[in-house]
Parts: sequence; structure tokens; C-alpha cells
Amino acid sequence: MNNRQRGQATVEFALVIPILIYLFVSIIYIGIAFMDYIQYSNAARDAARDISLQAGTTSDAAALRKSLASSINAQNSEVLDRYAVQLTSLYTPTWTATFMDSDGDEVSAEKASDIQISIALKREEMPPALESLNVLPKELKTINYKMRLETSTIIYKSN
Repeated sequence: MNNRQRGQATVEFALVIPILIYLFVSIIYIGIAFMDYIQYSNAARDAARDISLQAGTTSDAAALRKSLASSINAQNSEVLDRYAVQLTSLYTPTWTATFMDSDGDEVSAEKASDIQISIALKREEMPPALESLNVLPKELKTINYKMRLETSTIIYKSN
């Protein structure tokens, strides 16, 4: 192999390596973002299910549901950590719990027939070198999970 061919191989390598590095970094970060999205999607379902299944008399269930939804809306870390512990610092979740009627209008907990949990994921600033690559979107699609509230049932015992 002469000097000219070695020089050509070096130039080709120098041209290709940045593209390969960009692809590898992109794949890793997209995988991490997808992992966060799936985790929070499951967390939204779990939170909606917990609120939906609160039992007791109608007023007790509404109070329990309202308390849990208020904790979620207040971003109470003790409650939210039950559903999802932040795996990475790429995206910051903002949780919202909304009581709805059958038409999809927002109502009080006492009049609600559905609960909707929404999680908005916004990206934190990345190191300048990675930020300039523009690999990840600033915001992922908002996760919305809607579930029907269970009605209280009374079981009669006959003597």
C-alpha cells in the first residue's frame, strides 16, 4: 500500500467517523427517551387505576379519589414515586389528574364518572455539544390515560 492510498483511507475515515458517532449517540439517546416514555405511560395507567378503584361509601371513595388526585396535581413526590421513579434526567414529568363526566367535561370528584391522568414530558438542557446535535425533541407527546371510576357496591347479607 503506497502513501497515497494510506492518505485516502485516512481522509475517508475522517469523513465517516463523525457520522457514525452521531448515529450511535442518536440511537442511545432515543432509546433512553423511549424508555422514559414507556415508564411514564405505565405510571399514568397505574395512577388512574389506583384512583378508579378507591372503595367505600360513595362519599368516602370521592374523598379518597380527591385526595389522591390533589397529591398528583401538587406534584407530591411521595405519591408520584409510587408510580414512577425518574430513571434519567433527560425529561421532567408534569403530572395532572382531572375528574371528568361521561361527556369528557371536567367536573368535581363527587360527580365524576372518569379520571384522566396526563403526563407532559419536557427535556432538560443537555450539554452544549449534544444540544447542538439536536438529537432529541424538547417535548414528548403528552401521555393521557383515561379510566372509568368504579362505582361503590353494597353487598346485602341475609340472616
